[in-house]
Amino acid sequence: MKFFLVLALAVTVALLIFILQNSSVVTLSFLTFHFEGSLAVILLAVFGAGFITGIFVLLPSVLKKTLKSRTQK
Repeated sequence: MKFFLVLALAVTVALLIFILQNSSVVTLSFLTFHFEGSLAVILLAVFGAGFITGIFVLLPSVLKKTLKSRTQK
């Protein structure tokens, strides 16, 4: 438990350093949309969107395994 707490703290500190060092404003263009924002915020948003997409991709197989193990018990 202590290890995960220390790991979470280290990741948080690294994330804060990343945000502080990448505060420049960039323009993001996608099709006809243009968005200006901090480089760190845009990267974190894209990472978060990828993480959520990964969860949605894995969710059906996890649910199938859970239902299969429940029926076997």
